[in-house]
Amino acid sequence: MIKKIFFSILVVIQSLAWAETEAKVKRSIYPRVGSLQGDVRDLQSEKRPQLKEKQTLLEKALIQVGPKSKVRIDLDEFSSVIIFENSNLEIPVITWGEGEVFQLNLIRGQIRYNCEKNCKRRVSTALSSEIFTNGESLLIYEPNSPRVELSVLHGEQSFRGLENEESFVARPGQKMVFQGLKEGEEVAYDLLLKGRKVARGKMQPAFEIKKEDLAALEKETQFKKSVLTNAQKVANKKLPSQICEKPFAELNQCVWELEKHSKTKCLRKRCNANGEWSDIQEQTGSTHCQARKPVVGACDY
Repeated sequence: MIKKIFFSILVVIQSLAWAETEAKVKRSIYPRVGSLQGDVRDLQSEKRPQLKEKQTLLEKALIQVGPKSKVRIDLDEFSSVIIFENSNLEIPVITWGEGEVFQLNLIRGQIRYNCEKNCKRRVSTALSSEIFTNGESLLIYEPNSPRVELSVLHGEQSFRGLENEESFVARPGQKMVFQGLKEGEEVAYDLLLKGRKVARGKMQPAFEIKKEDLAALEKETQFKKSVLTNAQKVANKKLPSQICEKPFAELNQCVWELEKHSKTKCLRKRCNANGEWSDIQEQTGSTHCQARKPVVGACDY
């Protein structure tokens, strides 16, 4: 009995010590607001605050860009997304500590996405969902049509309607369009087993953009890249307070990941005081596993 009480006290003391360390350790500077112009707000917060340059986004974000406004979000050292006027972009999960972003959801409007290294991020709309590879592309989603357009500036990118069987590849200077359908006021889908949705509509295969139009497009959608100081680069390294591994995490953080050899079963685990993954539970319908890569963050219980 005494041993159990002693062990419980020890766990509490260790938890407090880690909490104190956590408060002192700097988190990743990513994702951060690189450049900003006009009215740009985070609708995820109740007060809908105006974003500021060099601000680090935490946990998740729903970014609204107003008229005659735009913002550049530096997702990491090698990738960024520019969000243009009258657009909404969701970042559903931002991992604690590392600040990793595995998915972007374009709700409406236009973005310019660029990635130079380690490019495995998923970019989605209501009509499409693709892993964007090395390169730079423009993505436009018009929910009222509904219609999604992809223009490739650099690199190559595969594209299709959401869960459609036929996929196409666009090369630099090419554009693809998927024209969706509506049922009443909603986007039309065919519903398959396990809630899988297939967007109804037609894909227009890749076609060439006129050189003069492409040059104008590149110029109109540029926004300067923010420059990091040496101190900021140092702050982006792994945290010494991470006691769990595969993936790295701090005390009482959770990880959501697909079960080994499974493509559908999402599991949640908690990092305990012994540096072990415990409290394993299946999470039916969780969005955390959509990135197909482990996601670390604050536990949701």
